[in-house]
Amino acid sequence: MAKWSKRVWLWLLVVVLAVAVLGAGYWWQTWAAQSASWGPPPSLPRSVTDEGYQALGTQDAVLDLYLYEDFASPQSKRLHDETEPQFLERYVAHNMVRFISIPIAAVSGDSFRAAEAALCMAKAGKYWAYRDVLYAYQGKIPFTRENLAKLATRVGVSRERFYACYDLRTYHDRVRQWSDQAKQEGVQGAPTYKIEGIGLIPGFRPFDDPDMPGLSQILDAALLEVMAK
Repeated sequence: MAKWSKRVWLWLLVVVLAVAVLGAGYWWQTWAAQSASWGPPPSLPRSVTDEGYQALGTQDAVLDLYLYEDFASPQSKRLHDETEPQFLERYVAHNMVRFISIPIAAVSGDSFRAAEAALCMAKAGKYWAYRDVLYAYQGKIPFTRENLAKLATRVGVSRERFYACYDLRTYHDRVRQWSDQAKQEGVQGAPTYKIEGIGLIPGFRPFDDPDMPGLSQILDAALLEVMAK
């Protein structure tokens, strides 16, 4: 009877270990799939401008569209969530517009910390994915050092690698410079678009709206003007 009990316990142990291994494998696959889902479509070209801004779209696009954005701004989040998907599909994916992101600190201390963290993630090649994560968690957690590191792991960057950049305040001066530069150019808050030859377009813009110029109407007019020259 004692031998039979030991055998039963041995089989139970094997079953438990097998379930644990399978569970860990499932968790890893799920986590990897979630990590891969952050960010714009992989088919969109990524580049960095001479100023150090992160850009989406081909460099020979007809028009450059700059966005001053704040990862702690509810209106920046709304623009990202509601307007940006259609904008990327219609204009950036068809080589009409190159989209250039300029993170600034316009709202709070969370703004500055998130912008610094995003630029550290750009150094790791994860800017656009991390940008999505920041907007997804905006308002749900404060953007503290620890939480920003935790969010970095959502896109496959270890806490250690994140801290190695963030704790050195690597991009502190750059965020300050871009934020000050935005004010000098007349930016009063985020989000604010800038199109060369047209100027600043402040506040949230729907993609298409019959009651106000939506982003698509603004871009169509700007593209026609550029192509007519």
